[in-house]
Amino acid sequence: MREENPLILRIATLCLFIAIFIFFFNGYKDEGPSRKKFRKLPGGTEDLVAEDAMPKPVQVDYLKGLRKNKRVLEWAKWWQGCIPGFNLDALELVGDSELDKDSVDAKLVEESMKGPGKMFYSSSPGGRYSINPYWERLSYRKEADGWQPYIETPCGALIYEPKSHKARIALNCTMNEGLDDAIWLDKERVAVMGYGSITREMNVECETVESCATPEIWVIDLASGWLHEYRGDLVAHGACKLGGFLPQRLPDFFGK
Repeated sequence: MREENPLILRIATLCLFIAIFIFFFNGYKDEGPSRKKFRKLPGGTEDLVAEDAMPKPVQVDYLKGLRKNKRVLEWAKWWQGCIPGFNLDALELVGDSELDKDSVDAKLVEESMKGPGKMFYSSSPGGRYSINPYWERLSYRKEADGWQPYIETPCGALIYEPKSHKARIALNCTMNEGLDDAIWLDKERVAVMGYGSITREMNVECETVESCATPEIWVIDLASGWLHEYRGDLVAHGACKLGGFLPQRLPDFFGK
């Protein structure tokens, strides 16, 4: 048997190693964390994590249908007495949250709709829902001398479904807050106008230890189960009579 030349064997082995190296190096460049894939950042540094293309969230202008609504404009005009120059464009979306789901006995709702208390309710297009933004704050009670109006501390926006006889609180408010009106945007979304309470702990611009107020619009989306909150500028308590829009909105209740 002829003996192989050691030099030829060494050259062949070296060529084999070079071929293997080139093969794996090209594959590594394509599949591994190649520096060519990295995004250059300001200052010469490099991002070691590939940037994923995230879809932009869909922005919905829930107030679009309210800007020319007569009742909403009257509400905004009233607030101009507290905040000069106030308009709907001054409201900012401050957060989204799940709707409250406090159920209410439908018999209590149906009882409240008897007599003049029915005026507190407004039906959605199609009639599936009805809203009362004055639930527990304003009410009528039948007494010996007829129906008498009552104003109390609790406050909430009640949603009633006539066909299924179901009722629930979609929005709760505190003693220092109030709801002024409700406007249906479509079959399943309704905007509630009113005012919220802001404490110094929530916003340092509220300088006193007492809470401040702010005009707000809450959009209740019954289809998605979400509440969208829009908030305006701060106004100190005492700068205007909070709840003062209600006599303008409900003259029959407060007396003409």
